[in-house]
This record gives sequence, structure tokens and C-alpha cells, in this order.
Amino acid sequence: MQRRMTLALLAILCLMDTLSGQNTTATPTGATGHRERLKVAIVITGTFNLLDVAGVREVFGAARQPVEGKTWEEGGEHLFDVYLVSDTKQPLQLGEGATLTAGYTFKDVPQPDIVVVGAQNGNPPELFEWLKQQNEKGTQILSVCVGAAKLAKMGILDGHYATSHHDYLPRYDEIYPKVHWLRGRRYIRATNNIYTAGGDGIAGIDLSLHIVDMKFGRRIAQGIADYLEYHGDEWRQDDQANLGR
Repeated sequence: MQRRMTLALLAILCLMDTLSGQNTTATPTGATGHRERLKVAIVITGTFNLLDVAGVREVFGAARQPVEGKTWEEGGEHLFDVYLVSDTKQPLQLGEGATLTAGYTFKDVPQPDIVVVGAQNGNPPELFEWLKQQNEKGTQILSVCVGAAKLAKMGILDGHYATSHHDYLPRYDEIYPKVHWLRGRRYIRATNNIYTAGGDGIAGIDLSLHIVDMKFGRRIAQGIADYLEYHGDEWRQDDQANLGR
């Protein structure tokens, strides 16, 4: 419990600092030779779990091209732009007692390449309509912890393997019987574009590192883990469901 509270406090400071000065305009590919950054939209509604947001944000925010002879912070171009999206631009309550404000609503958010849905108790209709549109477009959707329930509620996990926080899986077996809920897995690839991660924000860190590994390779993913001093190695596991059967 003490470790989780420490992580939460550190995450609040890091998240507020990085998002307050964040540039959410993608870098286009042009005469400068810079590649366009991939856009990551993290969904927050109602009251939400801070670690589900901050852990993912720190991984994608730290992703950059390494430069020989320089530290990670001195390295090359950033690979992702990360921003928060909600149904409102009013401050939202974190489970840990602080507040955070999304920079975009579902009506004006830039089209993302990746959507992240963590644990949160908001259920605005705009959320589910937007997620439906993103799924139909083939946007990569990541759920963290009980964020998987949002996707299950929509029916887009029906007939597929998924995971979530282990405490909730017996309940989800009953509420969402068409989903094949797996135990003991850090994350699962449910469909071509949907991934679900296990409980709390730490599993979201592993899934985010896995996504970076797939898109940009092991060197960059490991560089992020080293920079964040994250010593877990479950992000290297396969995402196929048959490993958990």
C-alpha cells in the first residue's frame, strides 16, 4: 500500500508537470526530415485512477530516438504526442484527491493513433460513441485495469480473449459472459487493434512498453524502461491469448 501511494504521489507531480507544458501538435514529416509523431489520446471521465493515466503517459512521453553519446533526455526527436480527452473541460477528480483537466473533448480531439482507456467511473454517451468510431476506424485501443469493462459494455470484446484486474474477473465472467476473460496475463491482444491490460497502472506501463517495442523496436523500449528506472520485464512477453490458456 505504501509503495502504491508513493507511486501515486510521484505520478501526480510528473503528470501535472509534463501535461501543463506539453506540445500536442504533431511534428509533420517535411524538409526537416522529422517523422510525424504518433498521437496518443488518454481518456478520463468521472473519477479515474491516476496510475492508469500517468504510467502510460510517462512511457509514451519518454519515447524518443536515442542519440549516441547523449543521455536519454538529450536524445533525438520524440515519437509520440500525448493528450487527455474527456466529455468536459472542467476539472475532474482523481481517485487520489487531486484534479486534472483534459485538453480536449470528444468533439474537438485530434484524430489519435492510439486510445487509452483506464479505470474510471464516468459513462457519458459521448465516450462510447467516440470509442465506437475509433474502433471502426481501426485505431489502436488499449484498456488498462477495469477500463476493459468499457469495451466489454460496448460488445467489441465479445468472442475475444481479454484481461482486467484480477479482483473483477469473477464479476465480469457473469456480466460479460461473451468475453473470454483470462487470468494471470499482464496483457492480451483481443483483436487486430484492441489490447487489454491487467490490474492497476503498472500493467498499463508494461502494455505501453510492449506497444513501443512493436512499433519502434526493443532498443527504444528498453531505453525508456531504463530511463524510467522501471525494472519489470513482463512487457517483453507475447500478447497472444493462447499463452494464457
